[in-house]
Amino acid sequence: AAAAAAGVQPKDWSALGFPDSPEILFQGTGVLGLLHLLYFANNHPAQYQEMIRECARRNLFQLALVGTNITQMLMNMLDLSGQLLKEKETADKLPMSPLVKFLCRLPAEHALEEVYCLVMSLLYRFKLNDDKATDAITLLLAEVKPLLQSRLACAPLTLTELHFMCAHS
Repeated sequence: AAAAAAGVQPKDWSALGFPDSPEILFQGTGVLGLLHLLYFANNHPAQYQEMIRECARRNLFQLALVGTNITQMLMNMLDLSGQLLKEKETADKLPMSPLVKFLCRLPAEHALEEVYCLVMSLLYRFKLNDDKATDAITLLLAEVKPLLQSRLACAPLTLTELHFMCAHS
């Protein structure tokens, strides 16, 4: 409704990788899902534009829709489900996921956003090579997430190392 009032048409949203109307898209991830997508578009513009173009041309997936699923997956891997907030133990006694441990080792201010970009790139690569026309969300959860988890379990020290480990799988 707000988009229509602003004069934004459904074709405008789809050109950016959104469904017809993005108003309900970020319900599960809140503003974090939008921030991840914006970070990707602003910091990796050539890759983002290529993905938008090729996803539309080949009818692979809607980038923003898949992006919110990536954010949700990362939130789950970080255990941002609210359970940590309910624990009575102190934070230093709580178990940390491999993703949390990895992010804690990095000096990068935008480490989580870069992991998001890596996952988006992996999914895109998997989808380009998928000859079974698997749904992108299924591919994300069945192929990309286990790959990321297995590489994080090897305790990479840098984003570059994680990129390399994932690219050579």
